[in-house]
Amino acid sequence: MGVVSMKDDVLRANLARHVDVLAKEIGPRGSTTPAEKKAAEYIEGFLSGLGFNVRTEEFYSLRTFSWIHAGAYLSSSLAVLVLLRFAPALAALVAALSLIGFFLETLSVPALGWMASKGRSQNVIARAGELGGVKVCAVAHYDSSRAGLPFHPKMVKNFRTTSFLVLICMALSAALCVSVALVPAFRNAALVIGIVPGVYTAFAASLLIHRELAYPYVPGANDNASGVAVLLESARAFASRKIPGVEVTFLATGCEEAGVVGMLDFLKKHGKEYRDAYFINLDNLGAGDLKYTTGEGMYTVMKSDPVLVELAGKAVDQDPSIKASPCTYRTLLTDGQAAMLRGHKVMGIMAFRPDGTLPNWHWLTDVPENVQVENLVGATKLVVSIIEALPSRVAELL
Repeated sequence: MGVVSMKDDVLRANLARHVDVLAKEIGPRGSTTPAEKKAAEYIEGFLSGLGFNVRTEEFYSLRTFSWIHAGAYLSSSLAVLVLLRFAPALAALVAALSLIGFFLETLSVPALGWMASKGRSQNVIARAGELGGVKVCAVAHYDSSRAGLPFHPKMVKNFRTTSFLVLICMALSAALCVSVALVPAFRNAALVIGIVPGVYTAFAASLLIHRELAYPYVPGANDNASGVAVLLESARAFASRKIPGVEVTFLATGCEEAGVVGMLDFLKKHGKEYRDAYFINLDNLGAGDLKYTTGEGMYTVMKSDPVLVELAGKAVDQDPSIKASPCTYRTLLTDGQAAMLRGHKVMGIMAFRPDGTLPNWHWLTDVPENVQVENLVGATKLVVSIIEALPSRVAELL
């Protein structure tokens, strides 16, 4: 059976059309915005037109992660620069809570959501295949991010390093405040030492505030109209046929850029049903070198599902037109990481520059003209190949 039942030139045209609709005709799709809603309607209409039973599930979400992260940074800075001078116990409490809340947020645990306003978003879900078979869930988010100085092309290569510095500074501030609360004689030294982490976290907060006030949402061609395009054309490949022993879900998530909120809502509502499912996360596929992830995580690496990784490698070996290789992703949360952290079987498909950064990431150059459609062709073939091969491989493991 062919991997994709259409000619490559038709597939290229279809993929490019999806990217153009999402990134040009609809345009920037900020979390909870009317444009994000229009994108969901486009996805729902396309999947319904293929004959799938499609449903849209609404949820409430943060509009952005910037305000809650900035709030945590400023609280940490306030604790070590101001409160420590006259209320060490209060400073210790504020600094510790800021650190814990921020750390939990980076692990997709929504600890600080009460600090920001919310809006309405939605997930689009379509199912196909044999009910009761091996469950596969292909995922792509369809919202786009706001630009900001931390994502400037000259700064983005240091994003992981600066993220760690913020966490280290918050931890140092908390340690200083707790130390003074326990040993008051240490106050003068702590006030001097605390200047550095306090100023750095305040500066980090100012960048996020500046991001929200000064920068627009980006068109999001690569991040993540590219992933949605691959999701939709993978769905087309299964619209007119069933693979025995497989039940496939095509999931388009909202508000990933606000903190993987759509994925968290899906797992909250359906996590038990998908406990044994295989998740394939499609994100930032349209520029750079195509990769399938063997592990993800900013702090420690969580391993991707070995069966999915194995099948991805076999698909690449069997089809020379799929030019993909393995890699580890070590930066911000993805929908895939949110599922990994909750014990699900996940592998991501992404694309990177040779230095490991994401091309045009959260920047105004993330436009359709900078998308390599050939990447999307390869990614679509890779997804379909994995889904086709999965039932027999799972049967071998039983």
